[in-house]
Amino acid sequence: MIETAHSLKTYFHEKLHAEADIRNISHSTVTIRYLSDMLYNFRRTDNLFDSNKEGRQLTPLAEYYRLSIESENTYEQRMLLRKLGDVSLVVSALYKGSLRRKPVDISYYVSMGERAYRSLATIASSRTKKDAFSPAYNDLAQQFEDFSKVIATLDIRNSKRDGIEDTTDNLLEKFSRWEETKNPEILNELNAAGIFPSVDSVSDGFVLH
Repeated sequence: MIETAHSLKTYFHEKLHAEADIRNISHSTVTIRYLSDMLYNFRRTDNLFDSNKEGRQLTPLAEYYRLSIESENTYEQRMLLRKLGDVSLVVSALYKGSLRRKPVDISYYVSMGERAYRSLATIASSRTKKDAFSPAYNDLAQQFEDFSKVIATLDIRNSKRDGIEDTTDNLLEKFSRWEETKNPEILNELNAAGIFPSVDSVSDGFVLH
């Protein structure tokens, strides 16, 4: 089946809007569009990762924050904060299982996500040029956990519904199951996907070669 950006984004938009209304969560239309675009971008788990000399790795959240503070380029700073906020939101909503038996828990992702969107809202309010996503940053900074729960209800991973195929790979959950069970069959599946778990990998990530 050929997946189009329009059909998948429309699906996300409709589901997010409906669930937010059911939960009586106040939001702007910009926020729902922002989240729809974000989910489309992360429809493949691979987009959660960054490339480095060791392969593709889930960057620690604190590293995104450190880089954003140190950056002297406003655009780069905003992009780093968006990645921090978006990764925090997606992981907290869809991959809670991957946080089990980790030094950091779900509250850490919530805290970092709120901080990222709050910083983005502050930057947007100080800019002469209007940022179209400013209302979304404010909504997500103030209601991060509410929107995390909204996204969690979609259960979009490895699913087909309404004639739309979602190709998001459930690699983080699979990795979490391998950590708990050390099942060789799961390890083979991870290896086949190009993932080679390492006991020395960073606490909130793993490496893809």
